[in-house]
Order: sequence, then C-alpha cells, then structure tokens
Amino acid sequence: MKSAVGLGILIGGAALAVAAIAPVSQDAAKATPTLDATLDKAVRIAIAGVAGEGCSAAPSDLAAKAYIAHLSSRLNRPVLLCPAKDKAAAANALISNNAEIALLDTASFLPVKDQAQSIFVGRYSRIDGRVLGVAMTLKADGITDISKLSNKRPIFLSEAASGHAIELQALSDYGFNTKEFGPEVIIAENEALEALRQKRGDVLITTAGARQRICRSDDPQEVLCGDIAEIWRGRPSAPFAFVASREISDADKYQLIGIHIVLHTENPTAFAFIEKVMPTSIALDPSEADALLKGQRR
Repeated sequence: MKSAVGLGILIGGAALAVAAIAPVSQDAAKATPTLDATLDKAVRIAIAGVAGEGCSAAPSDLAAKAYIAHLSSRLNRPVLLCPAKDKAAAANALISNNAEIALLDTASFLPVKDQAQSIFVGRYSRIDGRVLGVAMTLKADGITDISKLSNKRPIFLSEAASGHAIELQALSDYGFNTKEFGPEVIIAENEALEALRQKRGDVLITTAGARQRICRSDDPQEVLCGDIAEIWRGRPSAPFAFVASREISDADKYQLIGIHIVLHTENPTAFAFIEKVMPTSIALDPSEADALLKGQRR
C-alpha cells in the first residue's frame, strides 16, 4: 500500500520551501504517520456548493468520489466530504469541530481568523503563482512605507515573465492605490540599482527572488544594497483557500499539504474536483496562515 509521508515546509521572509513526498513499501506503511489521534477518526472536509446532504465517503459526483478516495488511500483512514450551505457554514463547521478542513474565501475566513489558518491555496498562473513582491527605495529619500508612494515613479524589470501584475495586485491588497503611481520605468535587472540611484525612478518594485539576485555579490565583503531600503514585501491575497484549525499539528498539516500539492499530476481525475470548487485553478500551493486576508498580515 502506498502512503504519503509528512512534508517539511519552511515559511521564511522571502519564500516557501516544501520537501518532496515519497511512496513507501507495504511493510513501511505501518510506520507512516497519519493524522493525529486527537482528531476524529474520519477526516471531514466542509465545502459549499457540492451536492448531497450530510458527510459522505462516497459522494455522487464522480470527481468528488475520486478526490475522497485518493485522500483516504494516502491518509490511510476514512475521509468524508461534508456539503455546506455556504462558505460561512463551512467555516462554522471547522471551528465547531465538525470538520477538519474547510474551503473558504476572505469573507468567510474573517470571523474565524483567530481560530483557523490557510494551509494551501489555488495556483492560477503557470508562470508565477502568488510570488512574493518587494518595494525598494533609496534610504536617503526617507520613504518608509508604501503609503508614501503616491506620485512616485515605479521601476519594473523587463525580464519579469508575467510583467508586474502580481506585484501590483499585492500592493493593492496591502492598501496602496496603484493608480496613484507616477509614470512607470521599465529597466533590465542588471541596471535596476543604478536606475534607482540615478533617479530615473523612485521605487523599484520586483519579486523577492529578483531582489536577492540584484543585491547579491560574489564577494561576501561587498555590500551592493547598503544604501537601499526595503519598505514592503507581500503576496497577493488568495481568493480561496483550504483552511484548518490553528491547533492542527505541524505533522498533520504538512501531510495534508504534501498530498494536495501533487494532486494535479498524481491524480488528474481527483484534481478535477478541485477545479470545480476552485474554478480556473491549475494546481495547489502551500500558503501562509493568513493568505486570505487583505492588507497587512500577522
């Protein structure tokens, strides 16, 4: 029997890293960690908009049935799909211990945000996903946060595969009206710092990965960005997320994440159910706990 082992995941200031899962032999499967015994015997997933009444291990929808069967085989325990009247009802099921996971949006997450956490979200772009954006200015300019960026000229990198739409969306979600920017400047990555220093633009907006490349030197004694201030970093808020209790153990959370982030390739029939409940998603990615919140995260 195949079973997924737990994943290790590190959520740092600049990135999320998830280790690979691996199948185990039938003999080793007995030692594979499963969801914590403090949870109910079955893993119950509350989702609004699916057919049926009451929790079921065999929903009528074929894609839903494939999804539930896949999770059950990977977790080595029963999994039940629990239809909810709406996302608020799904959130209530989660915090009242009538579900272990719920699919929520921002509105339904807000009332339960102190008791619940996003654990994985949909990926809607084949290029970037929810990349981490950063905004950088000259320290000498005294710009300390994004509220001071009105009428400032943004510098964007010409190499960005998806343009700069994701970073702009993230800034908007954090409360800055991007229509207040001055004329934008598009520059090559290797010229970005000089463009900022030469006042060709006022704020460099890019990804955390690009920032690392720009500020990294082959000489450890050389400081390339000593005169640069990073005044903001953030991701766009997610429209939907699978949410669990903040009391869930790390081992349980990472096992669930590990199963879901490979679902689109491991079992496309099961992933078809995710496509139904999270329209236009092409995969699932691990997320920060407050991925559904707009504005400053905790």
